[in-house]
Parts: sequence; C-alpha cells; structure tokens
Amino acid sequence: MAQIITQTNAVISQEDVDLAGKYVFSAFGGGRGSENMHKLRQVYSIRDQIAGSMGACDPELAITFITITSAMASIPDIVDGLQKSDVRLLSRLAVTMAKRDPSKALEIGLASLKKGLSEDHIALLKTLASSDKKALEKFASAIVDKVRADSDGPDIWMLRSLLTAADDNYRATASGGARYFDQMQMREIATVLAKKAVDDGYMLSLDLIERYAPASYAEMSAKMRIKGRGWSNANAAVANAMANAAARADVADAYSQSPEEKAREERQKRYQDEQKERGDAVEAVAKMDGKMSAAERQKLIDRVHAVIARSRNRAENAGYLAITAYGVNTVGDKATALELLREADGYLNPDPRNYEDFMSSWAVATAYAEIDTEQAFSRVEMIVSRLNETVNAAAKVAEFIDTRNEIIYDGEFLLGAFGGSEARSLSGMMTAFRSPVRKMGKFDLVRLKAITDRIDRPEARVFIKLFVLKALTGEDVKGSLYDISRSEEIY
Repeated sequence: MAQIITQTNAVISQEDVDLAGKYVFSAFGGGRGSENMHKLRQVYSIRDQIAGSMGACDPELAITFITITSAMASIPDIVDGLQKSDVRLLSRLAVTMAKRDPSKALEIGLASLKKGLSEDHIALLKTLASSDKKALEKFASAIVDKVRADSDGPDIWMLRSLLTAADDNYRATASGGARYFDQMQMREIATVLAKKAVDDGYMLSLDLIERYAPASYAEMSAKMRIKGRGWSNANAAVANAMANAAARADVADAYSQSPEEKAREERQKRYQDEQKERGDAVEAVAKMDGKMSAAERQKLIDRVHAVIARSRNRAENAGYLAITAYGVNTVGDKATALELLREADGYLNPDPRNYEDFMSSWAVATAYAEIDTEQAFSRVEMIVSRLNETVNAAAKVAEFIDTRNEIIYDGEFLLGAFGGSEARSLSGMMTAFRSPVRKMGKFDLVRLKAITDRIDRPEARVFIKLFVLKALTGEDVKGSLYDISRSEEIY
C-alpha cells in the first residue's frame, strides 16, 4: 500500500484528482430532458473507466468513489441508473480483487448477486477457483440459491452461460482441480434452465440439460414434441439444405459475374493472401523462443524482411520490425533487436499526421522501452507533442459540427461520447503499452510524470495518468507484443 500511495502521489497531482471528480460530479445536474439523459449515459461510462482504473490499484478507494458518486444523485431516473451501474461496477471490482483479497471479493460478489446474476459473477467463479476454494464453495452455493429462488430471473441466456461455463470447468477438472459446482448443483441449474426453455419456447443447450438433468430433458422433450435428438437432426437437415442452396447460389453467381467483378474478386483474394502471409510471418517471429538456433531465428527474420520488401506501407513495415525486434529481444539477442529498431526508425514518418503514423510510432517506442528504455523517452515526448496539436485541432472541428454537445461539452471531450465504446476500445489498445510504461517508470519516474504533464487537454491528461498509475501498480501482461497488441482486455 505504501508503494501505491508513493506512486500515486508521484504520478497524479491533487489538481488532476479534482479534475477527475469534476468530470463526474458536475454532470449530475440538469433536468429530465433527453439531452441531459444522454449526457448522463456518457457520465456512467466515464465513471466506469475511473472506477476500473482505481480498482486495479486500490479496490477500497474504488468502492468509496462508487459510493460517493451514487450518493450525489436525487432524481429518480438518475438514482435508478446509478444503482444498475453500481451492480455492474461492484461485480467487476470483485473479479479484480479475487486473487488479491478473496474474502473481500466474496463479500462484494454476494452483495451484487442480490441484484441479479451477471457474466461478471461467472468470471468471479473462475478467479476464485484458482485463489480460494472455500470462497468458491460459498459463492457457488449462493449462485445456486439465487437460481433456485428467483422465479423471474436469471434470464434463460444467463442460465445458459452459467451452465456452459460450469460444464467446461467440470470437464477440465476431471483429473483434479477446483470445480464450481458439484453434480447435484449442476442438476439444479440444468433443471431450472429446462423449465425456462419450455416456458419461453427456446430449444437450447439440449445436450447439457440431458447430461446433467436427464429427467428434466425427457419431460422437456415430451412437452416440446421432440423425441430423443430429433431437434438436433432437424436442425442438421435444415443446415444441410441451407448449405446446399448456398452452394448452388455460388455456382450461379460465378457464371453470371462480369469480367470486372471477377478481376475485383481476384485482387481481393490476392490482398487477403498477402495479409495472411504477413500476419503468419510476424506471429512466427514474435513467438520465437530460446530453443531456436541463431540460424533458425535468422530464417524467421529474413521471412519478415521478405514481406516488408513487397509492402509499400511504411507505417506497417515499421510495426512489423518493432514486433520482430521485441521477439528477438525476448530470446536474449539485444544487438540484433536494436538493429531492427534502427531499421524501423527509417520507416517512420518524423512528423506523424494520421492514425497509422501515430500507431507505428507507438509500436516502435514500445519496443524501445522494452529493449533500450532510455531511447523510448524522446520518442514518446515527440508523440505527445504531435498528439497535442492533433487532438486540439480535432476538438475545434468537433465543436463546429457537434450542435447537440454530444462530443464536446463545455470545451471538454466526452470520453464516453459513443456509449463508452470508444473509451473502452482505446483502453484495450493501450494494454500493449502497460509493461513498457512500467519499465519507463522504473527507469525515470520523474521524466515519465513530466511527459504526462505535457498533455494539453485536462480530460486526456487525467485519462492517461490513470492508465500510467495502473501500469505502475498493476500486474504484468503476459505474452508477446503480437499477442498483447491483439488483446481485447478492458480497463
């Protein structure tokens, strides 16, 4: 905790904390109009982002933040929205806490379960299974009680997800390991799912219901006028008929295509083949291991160079080389990795203008942070400087076209302007930079903080500082740079 407090003070100033609070708290004013409710939905999204970042570093602080922001609401519509948001936030927080503090995670999970079963509760089962068997047994029992007691919920799809996850776990632990539920509990869940399937008229998870609750499956089959696996056979027949029809349609299309359409399809196929070849080459070199000989590693590097030689996209080439350098460095060949990075520098646009330019610059800076940390600082400083110009220009354009204040409000970019998807997407993309940022912080925390202070727009500065804080205090992201960059992890 002392380490977290020290790093928090080093990275986030009181002014930044006040600004973060302002962005959330100030938005709860206003009436019931559709415009205000739209803004409130954006606020919920931003609140999720801040609570999630806090939760990774200090769960108790995140709980306090959630409680304080909830207590500010008095309008019924807002209170209702925040209560629903709180259930989601707390259940996600429980998953985050489960490895570090299983008992606290269990307490939060049980409290949020009273509001209804969610996918986060299923994720919490998985985390508790690897951290605390007693907590797992208590939480699993509470879930079964909830499923049994609720006549109106959980809905059929949530029950299906629960039974599917439990079945996967049951099979995976056949030779040992913590199981979510015992055989009797599995039967209870399958029985409730069968009843709901009949009531709602859905035919789903028949194999799981038959496996864990054969009596319920037989009753269900009788009610739905299905014998044995007739439904599956009927589905297969329909699927085959559709596939045959589609195949005949493809043949007919082939005869009716014009020469221009055929040429366009051929070009598209060549492009797809080239993209696959590039992806395969980069993935192979990114996942190289220390068991390979120097000659084998060089073959993989030559394969990447062959791909680059046929590509005209300089930004893409820089990214390929950065990923290759990262992979080479992981097996201990720092000299070759630095040569590859210097080659990547030659492909970069020294004055980045578009998305590809910035992303390739980020990729190279990321690789430098892992391989030669000191050289990463100047590159990140350049990127921040150029991004300030770009983001400020984007704000001007957004203000000009945003007549309803949905993107810019009171001069501030709303990070949740698109229902939160943009902010979550940005957070997911930044997963690849968590480990490099941590290395930069260990190398020179003062200089890293100075870089974050150079971000012009306060809302962007708070967002980035929360990310840096999580990078400095959170867990390492495992895997190659190629894997991490493709991650869909949500902050």
